[in-house]
Order: sequence, then C-alpha cells, then structure tokens
Amino acid sequence: MHTLYKKGFGGMEMGKNLIKFTENAKIQFEEVKSHLEVPEPFALQVIVEDYKAGKVEFSFNFKPAASTDEFNMSHKGFSYIVDSMSAFYLAGSTFDYINGSFELILDPSVDFHIVGEA
Repeated sequence: MHTLYKKGFGGMEMGKNLIKFTENAKIQFEEVKSHLEVPEPFALQVIVEDYKAGKVEFSFNFKPAASTDEFNMSHKGFSYIVDSMSAFYLAGSTFDYINGSFELILDPSVDFHIVGEA
C-alpha cells in the first residue's frame, strides 16, 4: 500500500479524465499486467483503502469490468476502473512511475470536502 498526503478540503467535479497516467506509468502497469499473465480485457482497478488525517492509502488490482458501484474510465487509451469513493479522493491526480515505484501526484488546484451523516 502507498501513503499520500492530501492538501486541503473543498469540492469535487467528476470528469472523463478523472485520473491521468504518465507514459512511464502506463508502460509499467502493462508490464505488471503481462508478468501476472492477466488476460484481456482486464483493466487496472485503483482503490482507496483508507483516508484519515489527510492520508490516502491506495492499492491496485486488475479486473474485467466495473461493478455497479464503479466506473469504467480511460485516459488516452489506458483503461482503468475506479469506485465512487476512490474517485472522490483521486480526482485530478496523476500516476507516475518514478525510481522503481508508482507515485500519485495530486493536483493542488483540486480541493475536497467530506460529506457524511450526522
């Protein structure tokens, strides 16, 4: 699992390029997919595992299609799946592969707010 630090809170807007992937990250994800012998048309699933005190922990998986509470998305031909809660925290971010590790670069112009029940 990876740990990230989120700056600030505010609002979110869904778009078709919810998450961006650098060319380097795409190549590495495809290499992992090939190494694991994941069949087509499986897509990368990005999952936020936990969020508290400004930290986001996330993981990756491969699956064939989105379930009812998830979205099939794509960035420049790279397919991925994200659930609504993960989308909330990952909006505007970019995945990159730097020094042997997947990194999530947060968009500083995207603010978030948490809506919950009292």
